[in-house]
Amino acid sequence: MIPKKGTESGGSGGGGGAQPNAKRLVRKAEVCEMLGVSPSLIDRLIQEARIPLVRIGRTVRFDPDEVLSWFKTTPPRNRSQK
Repeated sequence: MIPKKGTESGGSGGGGGAQPNAKRLVRKAEVCEMLGVSPSLIDRLIQEARIPLVRIGRTVRFDPDEVLSWFKTTPPRNRSQK
């Protein structure tokens, strides 16, 4: 019998899949689509450390819940002003 996704028991059974309680992280393109902004704006916000992100080595990913919360609570002027 094949267990349903997310119901496997813990342990080191291999497979390399995501942990059942791990949050899904998204790429810059998905954040752009979520917020309706350009990639260059996201690049600038990353460079200025003004958007919540997760660095995995040199890779940048975003927690969609954190980004949406940030977007809702940050005044528009403080999101994009230089």
